[in-house]
Amino acid sequence: MSEQTTTINGRGGPELFKALAAFQKTKPVAKMDAVNPHFKSKYATLASVTDAAQGAAEHGLSIVQLVGVDTITTMLCHVSGQYVSTETPILATKDNAHGFGAGCTYSRRFSLSAILGIAADEDDDGNAAVEAQRKSKHSKDFKENKTKFMWPRLKELGLEQNEVNDYVVTFKKKRLSALSKDEVDRLITGLSDGSSVVSQHFKEWKLNRENPSHG
Repeated sequence: MSEQTTTINGRGGPELFKALAAFQKTKPVAKMDAVNPHFKSKYATLASVTDAAQGAAEHGLSIVQLVGVDTITTMLCHVSGQYVSTETPILATKDNAHGFGAGCTYSRRFSLSAILGIAADEDDDGNAAVEAQRKSKHSKDFKENKTKFMWPRLKELGLEQNEVNDYVVTFKKKRLSALSKDEVDRLITGLSDGSSVVSQHFKEWKLNRENPSHG
């Protein structure tokens, strides 16, 4: 997970904090209604966190979220006029409108759950350890950006990155990111040629995986 940094400011006061404490005393819970496909861990979507936050209104609290160019401003407001606000970076997943929207959703969910004290994710310590271990297995060529050309090339070939990665793991016992440049060159060249041994082997492996009875 990318690092999420939040700055806090505003004119908080005793009435706001008393109301927030009363809300938190109700033990608001966000339903873990989605799964992170990378780590197979559950998390609460923005809709789920928003539902869990609805009870704050009974204590005179409301939430305002403003979308900026590269940050989300989240304000926790009290009927007394007291408030606190946070600014959370928008971490766009892709350089397009869809990626920006996904980044906004993540930052809104993150800041909304944080400002109200609502748990929205399972404990991430284990995920972070797994991610660190995975990165430690990257090849020297991958770390030096000598093999990352394979991602757009696989897309051009109409191949799913995760599927090709599974194929490589099955027969080489390591991920795509652990391959050397020479290995990646041979793999891409083979997959590009429909009549090559690599291409035929990949197709057979894919068929057997989709239809186990075939083999």
